[in-house]
Amino acid sequence: MFLQNLDNDKLPEPFLPPKFQLSKRLSPPLLLVQATFFACGGLAVGLYMSHKFGDGGTLSRFMKDWTFLSRGGHSQTLLPALDFTASSSFPPSVSAVQPPADESKRFAVSGDICVTKRFVFDAAKIAALKAKASASTGQWRRRPTRTEAMTALIWRCAMSAARRTNKGFPLHFVMHQLVNIRKRIEPPFSENSIGNFVQYFSVEIDNQETKTMELQDLVSLLRKGIEGFDEGEAKRLGGDHGDAAVEIFKSWKERKDLSIRDDLKLVTCTSALDFGFYEIDFGWGKPIWVSLDSGSSLNNFIMLTRTRDGDGVEAWVTLSEEDMTVFELDPELLSFASLSNLRESLLLESHHRRLSKL
Repeated sequence: MFLQNLDNDKLPEPFLPPKFQLSKRLSPPLLLVQATFFACGGLAVGLYMSHKFGDGGTLSRFMKDWTFLSRGGHSQTLLPALDFTASSSFPPSVSAVQPPADESKRFAVSGDICVTKRFVFDAAKIAALKAKASASTGQWRRRPTRTEAMTALIWRCAMSAARRTNKGFPLHFVMHQLVNIRKRIEPPFSENSIGNFVQYFSVEIDNQETKTMELQDLVSLLRKGIEGFDEGEAKRLGGDHGDAAVEIFKSWKERKDLSIRDDLKLVTCTSALDFGFYEIDFGWGKPIWVSLDSGSSLNNFIMLTRTRDGDGVEAWVTLSEEDMTVFELDPELLSFASLSNLRESLLLESHHRRLSKL
């Protein structure tokens, strides 16, 4: 019944843990898990993890360890172990700057009606996109990554849609690319560090510049952005000075201030391509589909996740309803991505899974 009635524009919210409405005196749960069993024998596992406890990397490590134990593994042989030592760089008591009380305020929450669409890039299209994004004057030291190429394409098409629907406004466009800082700070943290190690770098473009910028120009800006982050903020976050949390809270406050400016449009992109969620196995097989709920109320938001075969990428894009009507028809976007029908793809995958068991 779920697959037959699935809306391609919406994540399966009935199978996610409910969002509790608690009093101001009570903190929201750090972790919620919901298991939904289907009459056919299938199962959906939905999780909610508070960003006050951890990020996507933490969720990935938690899920892998949990499923390892569920398959009969022993904690003594569970390697690598969870690492909580990085918490010393992010002390719980920070008086200089306080983080937002409401986690949703970390992102720009729009009053517009938002629409989320799922665009699928297969391996061949990703290779073609990377080739196009690097087809410049030979200035590249290395070809763009798939994240760089796809982010540049989606941002370019989103800016084009915004220019058409807003009649020349906004005056500026800003991209915030979220990054995992575990390996970027000095000294680096373990990839198994438990906590919320998410930061971002920003790229700003004037509206007039967007009209002449090619795909490779945007990739170049994104490349310079991450290199600047590594040379600047990442180094400030490392060391023994203990003010890393202050630096992060300050940057998120600056981001919030940007999000309410009328003269710019802020787009946020995050990638979950390296989290390995399709490798998670409770003992009854790997999942046929994994998705992360970016939240449809978070306008101008891009979430990149792997396809089940590991070679393709799903891009979940949330824009205002007006912008999406233009964005989803962009010829350049559709030359690399397909607006996939989620219901049909899941029904086909479920059918293949049943045949493989015969």
